[in-house]
Amino acid sequence: DGSDPRLPKGGVSPTALTYPGPLTLNANARVVARANNPAHKNLTGSGNPPISSTWSGSAAATYVVETPPLVITEIMYHPPQPPTGNTNDADNFEYLELKNVGTQSFSLVGVRLSGGVDYTFTASSGVTSLASGETVLVVKNRAAFSSRYPAASNIAGEYLGNLDNGGDHLALEGPLKEPVLDFRYENQWYPITDGHGYSLVIVDDHAPLSSWSNAASWRPSAELNGS
Repeated sequence: DGSDPRLPKGGVSPTALTYPGPLTLNANARVVARANNPAHKNLTGSGNPPISSTWSGSAAATYVVETPPLVITEIMYHPPQPPTGNTNDADNFEYLELKNVGTQSFSLVGVRLSGGVDYTFTASSGVTSLASGETVLVVKNRAAFSSRYPAASNIAGEYLGNLDNGGDHLALEGPLKEPVLDFRYENQWYPITDGHGYSLVIVDDHAPLSSWSNAASWRPSAELNGS
């Protein structure tokens, strides 16, 4: 179930399974494994560890039966300057939009954005699940974002870091660390998105996930300040 079979202080977790042979996984799973030899004793002599453990180090891996149906659909990486009198830095208006492209409701808890920014959806996020076709926003600064987009209510929270104006790396992984997206956007793709008020919008949100790295998979937003 993704938890460590070794309890703190060295006991065996009550949810641990003894490995009897190959296991069949019918759904995505995070597996953490250790070897346990109750008869193990440390070697004696200079330089050997003074504390003896019956456990090996851990080995962990994620097994993916079905990739989570969540994609990044919009990137406002270089927002336009705020109007005169607004003291916010332009970067405070950055945002990312994600969409559930599956046919069922999807829980966001445990999903992580990384790369140029860092955000993990938790049970206390402003949005914790998406129905089929619904979108969610993760923003740099919620107060600044809401001042420009007062009607937006689907904000999950604020990410750490900044989207680089010259292009950046973004990665998206599921709640069990399933790899979903891993790509770069570039400001040279569409200069109108580089500080002139337009965002990058994915052309086909059901395209192969490997295509997110291609300029042709994106277009400038149809509206000023993004879609």
